[in-house]
Amino acid sequence: MSVKHAIFLLGLPGAGKTSWIDEFIKINIEQKVLYKIVSADEIRLNHPDYNPKEPEKIHELCIQLAEAQMYENGEHGYNVIMDGGGINNNYTVRIINKMKEYGYFITVTHIDTPAHICIERNNNRIKNGERFVPVESIIDKSYRINKSIETLKEISDSYKRIPYFTNKYFFFDLDGTLAEYQTLPVDSDGDINFVGYNVFKYSKSVEPMITRLLELQNILCRKIFIISASPNSICNEEKKSWVKKHLKFIDEDNIYFVGNRNFKHTFLKHLMLKLDIKPNECTVVDDDHKILELYKTIGVNTVHPSKLLSNDLKSFF
Repeated sequence: MSVKHAIFLLGLPGAGKTSWIDEFIKINIEQKVLYKIVSADEIRLNHPDYNPKEPEKIHELCIQLAEAQMYENGEHGYNVIMDGGGINNNYTVRIINKMKEYGYFITVTHIDTPAHICIERNNNRIKNGERFVPVESIIDKSYRINKSIETLKEISDSYKRIPYFTNKYFFFDLDGTLAEYQTLPVDSDGDINFVGYNVFKYSKSVEPMITRLLELQNILCRKIFIISASPNSICNEEKKSWVKKHLKFIDEDNIYFVGNRNFKHTFLKHLMLKLDIKPNECTVVDDDHKILELYKTIGVNTVHPSKLLSNDLKSFF
């Protein structure tokens, strides 16, 4: 007797769940494996009482209809995919437990796309007159999704994470990230003498970060770049000297300097075009939260050093 499969998709609105289903169905049709698809959103769109200006009015009804469809598929033993986001644990848990009674192998597939990407996609849908959700709904669900993952992992037979970011290329900041942050003295005019002193050459290294960087390069085979703000050519040479001493494994051609840190994201945008790197292949590690927010505007993954150190590297892939 063949195993019956029920797949529950988990992800924010705009995460790419529908695109994943299309690709998954295509692959399985080629292998002559058929799946039924249940979507509360599709039920809502096709319902005679649907009003795009007030979609929430029939939200609960459509959830109930989707749940009924799942049980009907369960009774017939069809392989089935539920596209419902999975963040409302109450009815998702109830449906999973019922499908288990029908003898199904339960897989939770998490389409892990960051909230800011989902919001951008949602805004584009609004501009194009397509189906969208209130931005507040995406933000609310982004705070609740981790709890949902925790809950659904416990009751499913299998959990799969499909990351939006492939994280093939890592761009590291220097000061405060790989080199210890310095508080530099200023003169009576409030200026720092970057020319007369070796300001950056003797910075202490942040060894745990360098260890992580080595793991990324040597174990996970990720390509590593340096993007650092540097006020002048003298400081450029000092920083290159520091990298040669502490990061001997970094190719000199992969070290870049930007005059103003507030334009690091603009520089990276043009660099990605030159190197033919897609935004979702790229991860930036920087200790400045404001700079990370600027990087987000070009669609790349952003990671604070604390997150890189406190999480298993496998969580990024």
